[in-house]
Amino acid sequence: MPSMRPHIIFTCLLSAGTLTFGQAPTVTNASGANSRLVVSPDSIVSAWGTGLSTQTVAANITGTGSSTLPNTLGGLQLSLKDSANATFQPALYMVSPTQINYVLPANTALGTAVLSVSTSAGLTGPVYVSNVAPAIFTVNGTMATIPAAQLVRFNSGAVTAVDLVYQLNSGDVVARQLNVSGSSGDSFYLMVFKLGEGANRHLFAPEFVL
Repeated sequence: MPSMRPHIIFTCLLSAGTLTFGQAPTVTNASGANSRLVVSPDSIVSAWGTGLSTQTVAANITGTGSSTLPNTLGGLQLSLKDSANATFQPALYMVSPTQINYVLPANTALGTAVLSVSTSAGLTGPVYVSNVAPAIFTVNGTMATIPAAQLVRFNSGAVTAVDLVYQLNSGDVVARQLNVSGSSGDSFYLMVFKLGEGANRHLFAPEFVL
């Protein structure tokens, strides 16, 4: 999960209406992959702030898709009001005092939505929603870093090795030199994890074969 908090900005997308705050937002919403502030429906979003939750709790995921995730976690819920004034209760991956990971509902209207956290402090912040916001998961959740990718080796239809494309060097994340020479019958696939394609997933589904 991302460990670096994105910079807070106070501008709003006005294509679907104007959003007015009486004070600066207390929650920053960004892509769960690389902390960009523009996100798309049906993608993972990270909400950043302080005092978001009194505990750290992760969802017990038993299947695939947001329908298997809870809407309440650690006694906390989210409320999302989109630019069309529709209200949603996003599904939750994880809650903590400084970060909440949730799924932006697939039917969220484009434009600026407002996320509210069910705390007595009344924490809120804008969510900038685009039809697509392609992003690749990176090692520390920022744009200026190495993808959190894996090199997978197959032979005779089975996985024989999985290597990360990065490593730690004196506390820094650096690219790792990978050996793709292999043995007879080996095939190598570079697995890159992505989100933010919205309804256009077929346009962002490359296969990396080495």
